[in-house]
Amino acid sequence: MSRMINSIYIISAGIFLVGSFQNCSSTPLEKIPVVLRPFSVKGSVNLCLDKGLNQFTIDNIIIANLNITASHGDLVADSDSDGIADRDEVALGFDPLVRRTNGKILDSLCLDMSGNANCLEQIPSCHSDKNTLGINECDIKTLGLDLLYGHPTQGLDSDKDGIPDILEILRGMSPNINDREADPDHDGVMNWIEIQNGTNPNFSNGAVDPSKVLIYKTTKLLDTGSCMGELWNITVDQLPFVSTKAYLDPLDSVSPLSPSLSHAAEENVITIFLKLKTRSGFMGNSRIYFKDFKINKSFSGFDLFMNDFIEAGEVLP
Repeated sequence: MSRMINSIYIISAGIFLVGSFQNCSSTPLEKIPVVLRPFSVKGSVNLCLDKGLNQFTIDNIIIANLNITASHGDLVADSDSDGIADRDEVALGFDPLVRRTNGKILDSLCLDMSGNANCLEQIPSCHSDKNTLGINECDIKTLGLDLLYGHPTQGLDSDKDGIPDILEILRGMSPNINDREADPDHDGVMNWIEIQNGTNPNFSNGAVDPSKVLIYKTTKLLDTGSCMGELWNITVDQLPFVSTKAYLDPLDSVSPLSPSLSHAAEENVITIFLKLKTRSGFMGNSRIYFKDFKINKSFSGFDLFMNDFIEAGEVLP
């Protein structure tokens, strides 16, 4: 399969301040993470869907910082990307630098099941083999995703709402229910927009300044130039950053076909998720791609190409 993408250059764009905002609802106000040297970045990339991808169009693109999660109305550090804030894990009985403290399911799923780390007896019979986005059979069976649809690759986008299962789990959404347009925090912003903006669907945005959250947009370009298929532009205006502890993936999680969640202290893992669906007149399953990279406080820029993206698998249209 041949895939093309122009270079992306993301450059540090300066420092912003953390503010406080008045919240008129009863829902906890979501705050921007307090970090040592917060900054925003900008960048632009063109994706050419030609040759092996010329029957596809872009269904959804999500850029996510996997080291940010919500806790008591704040957006704070989640160094091991398990969906629970570092500052909460020890009190709940989890290890803040182990994604699966009990060895079976993601800590955030364990917390949902039992309210603490003591959930082993409630976990169904399963094995720990992971798919390309880091979800294992135990996660899938615990959520009942294996009974939802007969996807060619399980645990990618089980409810077919365009939001990857792993992000729904980490952000407290439901990967087995199409809750793309739900608004559980009643702040007037639908789930898929909250995910795209880097905010949390379960905490009201209140009067949060949009310049302090992740902001990006995708546009289908009319002038395709040398691209023989659809040409799309992704423009990133801001990318949030939070102070973290160093984290090292266990050996059974390290694979060239999985996102690398390992990172140094004061470093964040950013993942771009891309879902393609067949264009009108074509038939076939949708495809999920991803690319992860690291940023830190001295981040100055990088080049990114389509052949850097990895196909995670196929899901039903």
